[in-house]
Amino acid sequence: MALEPLLNVAALAAGSTINGPGRRVVVWVQGCTLGCTGCANPAYQPHEPRHLMEHTMFADKLVELCQRTQCEGVTISGGEPFQQAEALLHMCERLHKREISIIVFSGYSWEAIRRSRNRSIIGLLNIIDAIISGPFNEEVWKRDKGIYKKIVVLSKRYTRADLEQSEQKMEAISCQDGFMLLDFGDMVEFASDIQRIVRSNPLI
Repeated sequence: MALEPLLNVAALAAGSTINGPGRRVVVWVQGCTLGCTGCANPAYQPHEPRHLMEHTMFADKLVELCQRTQCEGVTISGGEPFQQAEALLHMCERLHKREISIIVFSGYSWEAIRRSRNRSIIGLLNIIDAIISGPFNEEVWKRDKGIYKKIVVLSKRYTRADLEQSEQKMEAISCQDGFMLLDFGDMVEFASDIQRIVRSNPLI
């Protein structure tokens, strides 16, 4: 029996307001081969093991964090989420069953995503609520100061206006124990939770 793949996670945050509508838990995955111009997270590009998470336990912890920090959903960024499509699908299926909203940021174009024949990517398109797609370009981002990627709404949970509004904000971050933590909410308790996750999972 083949083992299900682990999700390779680079960073976590709780209480974000710029990564989708409302307050959100954010998961940054590790690994991306796209090489976008002026990549915002170059440390997350190498496909090297960081925090390897079993999807069932990790999804349940994300649900718990959403409830505790009053976050309405989970946003997945990176790195490139669709380069871990199989592991991501397993996790998102569990989140979807718990009625947690799911938004994915991807460096792939929407045209490439929707044409994909990868079964895991097709499965993800059936359960996530929205995709913010397209390669990051630092020059365009500095010029536009707002939405320049393509917003694709995949469910009735959010409108395009909901997603555009969330892109107009900024927030401060700090780092602890290799994870990215936002400077608001109950970060002491949240950090303790993350430490317990790491201790109970393979960490390289």
